[in-house]
Amino acid sequence: MISSSNTSSLVYANALNSANAQAAKSSERISTTLKINRASDDPAGLVKAMGFKTQIGSYTRVLDNISNTNEVIQNVSSTLTDISGIIDNMSALALKATTETDSTVLSAYQTSFSNYRDEITNLIADVTVDGSSVMDGSTTTISAQVGIDAGDTRSFTMIDASTSTLGISSLDISSGAAAAITALSTASDTVDSYISTMGAYGNIMDIRTSFTNSMITNKTTAYNNLMNADTAKETANLAVAQIRQTAASAMLAQANSINKDVVSYLLKGTLN
Repeated sequence: MISSSNTSSLVYANALNSANAQAAKSSERISTTLKINRASDDPAGLVKAMGFKTQIGSYTRVLDNISNTNEVIQNVSSTLTDISGIIDNMSALALKATTETDSTVLSAYQTSFSNYRDEITNLIADVTVDGSSVMDGSTTTISAQVGIDAGDTRSFTMIDASTSTLGISSLDISSGAAAAITALSTASDTVDSYISTMGAYGNIMDIRTSFTNSMITNKTTAYNNLMNADTAKETANLAVAQIRQTAASAMLAQANSINKDVVSYLLKGTLN
């Protein structure tokens, strides 16, 4: 015959084991700050979390690509602004030359004019990608991976701001100031159109940067929701589990004591 006290002992032992398991799980989550510490904790949740983690890594690399391309675009834009200022200075010299008759002064004007022109060449030579200029026609397009899918790229047509393309490579204000003024006006309009184009490219990349940052934030939040433990909740769970441990241990000890008393009584009766 199985006594009720033996049955009670089994119930209390199971309760204690359950409380111990809950306490161990909560303690582990508090110490690691993770809700999922092994695949068995939540197999489906872990698979989703790993998917989010992969996407976060992919979007982070995309953000680097966007940043690198945007840097090139911004370098081109700022250089074009500098070139625009140089052309303004060249135009001012050409205007002075139209009313100047002293050959020595005209020669000095032309020297300054040529130096400005050479500086344009020097500036565009410094804006490169993989050693090739992106402002003299050497590189016609640049591309950027702007999404995590293989075909999600954007290509941007680069500009040619060389003095020959701008039509100012052979200007001489000492003998043709009026013609130089006309040519410089056209060159200025061309540079302004280039600046507008680069500005549009920059806006596109800013939009892509904002979108990619949002995706990283959203995927990170989703990952954290799956993986990170609610420390406050687990602390409360641990406290409850510890109360259950204490109660189950006490009841199990009491049940075991009753069992011993029963066995002792039965043995005493047998011996008598």
